Amino acid sequence: MIEALERVAALQLSDWMIGAGFVRNAVWAALRNRTHNVFASDVDVMHFGEGSRERDHEIEQTLLAAGPIAGVLPRWDVKDQSRMHERFGYAPYRSSYDALAAFPETCTCVAARLAEGRLEIIAPYGVEDLFSLRIRRSPGFRGDEEMYRERVRKKFSAHRWLRFDAQ
Repeated sequence: MIEALERVAALQLSDWMIGAGFVRNAVWAALRNRTHNVFASDVDVMHFGEGSRERDHEIEQTLLAAGPIAGVLPRWDVKDQSRMHERFGYAPYRSSYDALAAFPETCTCVAARLAEGRLEIIAPYGVEDLFSLRIRRSPGFRGDEEMYRERVRKKFSAHRWLRFDAQ
């Protein structure tokens, strides 16, 4: 995971972090004493104010060109959060932090980055739900209840060991 963070840090993107399943799934695997390849799913790179989808694609290609990490070629998913609000019809985000706070579940509202060589964890709602294996709607998620429940059903239904809040 550190190597992935180092590769993104080297790009010197504005207001960047790697989040969502990259952090959540690694923590859950560790808590359950399971081996987990963090590159088995997308590596969600968030940044802010860099421009277009084309720029995101260029960044993904640069990361891909760097090759495998621990023998696996990551599936980089780079998104400029300054335009992601359009996807859901929200008011514009002011930062990557603001966008992260709008993710659907509190356990997914967690990201990491390297700043001056030090690991930083960004968690608008803390990490209690993440470490408690709890799925709870984040206060910043603006989607309707049906959208939220469908996402949880599709994304987490196979994980019977998780705790689901009634929210």
